[in-house]
Amino acid sequence: MQHATEQKNMMVFSIALNGYQWLYRHCINSHREYADRINAEYVCVSRPRFTSMGIECCWLKLLLLREALNKGYQWVLFIDADAYVQQEAPDIRLHADEAKSIYMANGKTGRFNSGVILLRNGKPAKQFIDEVIASKGQPLAKAHQVGWGENGYIIQAAAANPHVARLPLQWNNTWQPDLADHIRHFNHGVMRNQNPHYQFYNLIHRYLAKFTRAMNTLRSSVDNLSSHNDVESTLLKLFTRTQKVYPQFF
Repeated sequence: MQHATEQKNMMVFSIALNGYQWLYRHCINSHREYADRINAEYVCVSRPRFTSMGIECCWLKLLLLREALNKGYQWVLFIDADAYVQQEAPDIRLHADEAKSIYMANGKTGRFNSGVILLRNGKPAKQFIDEVIASKGQPLAKAHQVGWGENGYIIQAAAANPHVARLPLQWNNTWQPDLADHIRHFNHGVMRNQNPHYQFYNLIHRYLAKFTRAMNTLRSSVDNLSSHNDVESTLLKLFTRTQKVYPQFF
């Protein structure tokens, strides 16, 4: 007689599409090893391999964060595909303020960087994610803008939220190469240039950014309403595909 596998207390996941699953394989492997060390479920969403959303596919993580909470994981940790978890990194839950529910570290600009998000399951975390998702496409205050993606909306939702706590920079180090960190995030600039193959990495990132801008321009050339609907439709299709391929979230 076979018994169902008991669900773990925590999920760790990342999203690696449009070549990130190959470009940052070493980072993804570090996520998997880290999840094993802290006895967490790990999922890397790497299919479909390519999506016309380009770098805007980052919105998928909000939908999956919500699904993981709804499935009952007490803790959910999202890590960007281009972030490396050090072998000595401790259990991040040990650094979580018990009075809070949403945890992120600052980026170089002094605002939250959404490349690492830790959530403690409960009403505050669910409401936070719902607020960010509902705000997609709405105007952002200049103080919250980052140029593209979901990060600005996360900054906005977190601004006056009493359930949000700042993680130490060691948990999402995007700009201090000499820091003894737990998670090193190669998202741009000085950190990515630490890699011996940084020129190739930068070329790939520029291509993805140009592709995303071209797709957005093509969509907006029709009209704003159809552009918004097209993006939403593409995101919904991506989410539906994830439901079929990655049952761990559902």
